[in-house]
Amino acid sequence: MTEKSVVRSPKATGSKPKRRRPKGDDLQLCPRDLGSLLAKRTLVLGESEDNYDTLLSKVTGAIKPTDIIESLLVKDITDLAWEAQRWRRLRAEMLTQAGQSALEELLRSIPGAGLINGVQYSYESLAACFAAGIEEAVVAVHKILLRRGLDADTLMARALSNRLDEVERIDRLIAGADARRSRVLDELERRRKLRVCQSHRVADDLDAGRGMAVA
Repeated sequence: MTEKSVVRSPKATGSKPKRRRPKGDDLQLCPRDLGSLLAKRTLVLGESEDNYDTLLSKVTGAIKPTDIIESLLVKDITDLAWEAQRWRRLRAEMLTQAGQSALEELLRSIPGAGLINGVQYSYESLAACFAAGIEEAVVAVHKILLRRGLDADTLMARALSNRLDEVERIDRLIAGADARRSRVLDELERRRKLRVCQSHRVADDLDAGRGMAVA
């Protein structure tokens, strides 16, 4: 007697049938799951994985990639946006430090400038507290600047003149990242327009084929 293989239903085996996901669902929800290339976060020291993942999720949700190529483009867009923001943060921090150094230099030229409410502060600590926005230091420094016809903008202008070459280099890096991101977005739009044209062409060919069959 020939034994026949028995096909057991999921219910009989106790296993649950796997839920089929819509085509492209994984790509839209989490493109970094597609492989190690997309899983790699372009982070440097001090940057947050959670913040990067949030940006990637938002870009993915806005673009809704439909294939692996579009998912790669989404990753490029995210990385370039992240890079441009990094350079902007570094530029702001560099200018803050330059302003702090300019303030220290000014305070050193003023006898007793570090004396606040009877307490003598070092020029470095006073400048650091001013940069940190500590109210007592801010009020004291503003009074010092006002007595000499200066303000915070004048101080930052001096700081900028000392670091102008570095600021311009960072600005070029920001512009480069923004330009590359724009080119990636243009490529994404070009691919989608091409896909629409191809779909219309296929539809026209099918309509023409039906017309010939009827004739």
